[in-house]
Amino acid sequence: MKRTRLLFTGLATIALAATCTPTSAESEFKVGFVLSQIGPLAELSKAFLDGAEVGIAMVNDAGGIGGLKARLVVCDSQGQEPQAVICAKKLINDDQVNLLVGATGTPQTMAIIPAVEAVGVPLFGMGAGRVIWEPVKKWVFKSFPSNDDQIPVEIDFARSKGWKRVALITDNSAFGKDTAEITRVVVKEKGLELVADETYAPSDTDVTAQVTRLRAANPDLVLNLAGGIPTGLLVAKKAIQLGIKAPLMQGLNFVVDSYPPLVPQAIDQSYFAGSKMMVDLPSSDLLYPNIAAFRKKHAELRGPSVKPNGNTIIVADILLLVKNVGQSLGSKVLDKDALRNAIEGAKDIPGLQGIWNLSPTNHGNSFAAGTVVLTNSKGEWKLAK
Repeated sequence: MKRTRLLFTGLATIALAATCTPTSAESEFKVGFVLSQIGPLAELSKAFLDGAEVGIAMVNDAGGIGGLKARLVVCDSQGQEPQAVICAKKLINDDQVNLLVGATGTPQTMAIIPAVEAVGVPLFGMGAGRVIWEPVKKWVFKSFPSNDDQIPVEIDFARSKGWKRVALITDNSAFGKDTAEITRVVVKEKGLELVADETYAPSDTDVTAQVTRLRAANPDLVLNLAGGIPTGLLVAKKAIQLGIKAPLMQGLNFVVDSYPPLVPQAIDQSYFAGSKMMVDLPSSDLLYPNIAAFRKKHAELRGPSVKPNGNTIIVADILLLVKNVGQSLGSKVLDKDALRNAIEGAKDIPGLQGIWNLSPTNHGNSFAAGTVVLTNSKGEWKLAK
């Protein structure tokens, strides 16, 4: 009897150890990333991936996520919605990622949501259309400043300059429709007048008719709110060609060092909604410690001559948030429900893009605290005055 009891106790101990000790597959926290490495959003994806790699290094330097080493698993959607779905399913089912980020743009992100919700894995959607997080979807969270963050900042700036007549031009994609809807509401709320409201298809190569109508409206400000640099560049060049003298306001996607040289004639009359990452901050700013730490790590990994921008910090910001909320979970961070609940409970957490506040009824965090209006002079980004 005594021998039998000892044998049972030993087997029970072994079984308990097998239950409580993570296997080699469970000893890491895997972050799946669906992004477009070719196509019109490829330039943005380079910045996203650059920052994601820096963010992984930062969280691992600080002990990982829930005490587990974080690893990035990337799948290229090639700019196509069907391929984005294939990537999402591969990352979820084959790679068994614990967190998903993706999929570069509102249409691709919307395409992968059904696969995410069918299995149940937290997703930070990499698109700016509110349809991604409104209405609230159990597993889906907003990733970065969107139209409802940047447009009020842009319109408030216009009011401060005394610009009352606003013209809008954007594409007719889901993102563009969201842009137009919010712009119409904000312009009216702020007491300004929308004197032109033009659209084009993302595949268009000629916007002469639309920009000609903008010029005829005689606006004080043109909102050139394209979803990507190629179409935004097309509009800016045409505005200069047709002699539009009104200031041009571009969105967050244009705050990259590669943009100003592409349209130098327009830069002196251009403004940009951008991230605080682009300017020097006082140490009293709530975002300063994280931004300073990111800049330091980025310089260490990429060299001091390579400068991060507002797109570079997006995935790193998500990773730092997940590390923060997952700290108390330990290895339970691998439990997708526990992780989702922890993310949903984020409250007053300073990040890189703003302050994180999420709840069961709000998965669309406001990044207004980290969004400012910028100008570019001789390649240097500055706060607009």
